[in-house]
Amino acid sequence: MATVTELATDLGATDQVKAYQARQTLAKLCGDLGASGKEAERAAAAKDLAAALGAVKPAKDKRGEPTVESMQSVSAVNEICRALALVAGEAEVGVLAACLKDIDLREPARWCLSRLTCQGAADALAECLQTATGTEFRVGVINALGKKSGSNVVEALKGATTDGEPEVRLAACEALANVADAALDAVIAAVDPGRSSRRAGRVAAARIRLGNTLLAAGNDAGALEVFKAVAAADVPEAQKKAATAAVGK
Repeated sequence: MATVTELATDLGATDQVKAYQARQTLAKLCGDLGASGKEAERAAAAKDLAAALGAVKPAKDKRGEPTVESMQSVSAVNEICRALALVAGEAEVGVLAACLKDIDLREPARWCLSRLTCQGAADALAECLQTATGTEFRVGVINALGKKSGSNVVEALKGATTDGEPEVRLAACEALANVADAALDAVIAAVDPGRSSRRAGRVAAARIRLGNTLLAAGNDAGALEVFKAVAAADVPEAQKKAATAAVGK
């Protein structure tokens, strides 16, 4: 059987049959490595995949267009990151974090980090949010952080609630709704939705979701206060009704 390094190389092959076979073999291999007792083999595979990812160096020609070789290697990055999402840990975070700084590699790296459970993944995403550009990508980073925990994650999300882009602000308040901290209601409520009733509805809905998060965490008193605050606030009718119904229950 081909090694992990060989499979990673074949992912970018111009021969589509070869590339497909490499994808299938690598996916099965990494899936099998999730079994108990495969820790050493899993770590070795992750190390080889991280090395393959670190070796990808996107390049452009004199006109600023990606070279053929560059496109071939970058085409393999999605599959490498998919495989890493199954086997990677703290040791591989550094390579993935470095990819977040490259516009050609950052999205698959963000996707992979969003699925890793180690604290380093959360730290890398929180740091990335401070310098990342592009509304769509930053929203993606925020959505990934919404699945993570840690004080630095919360602080990064709180900072994003005052961003200049409305979609970034809204994504941040929706991500904060996943954190069981009643004090965050004030932060979410202060988010400026701009001149849009739809966005105002999203902010109010995030507050209601925070209340439900608090309920799930066993903080009934905190949830009740959030629901009451939304019900009494100047929010769209649909969210006011939902909050009032939640108070009644």
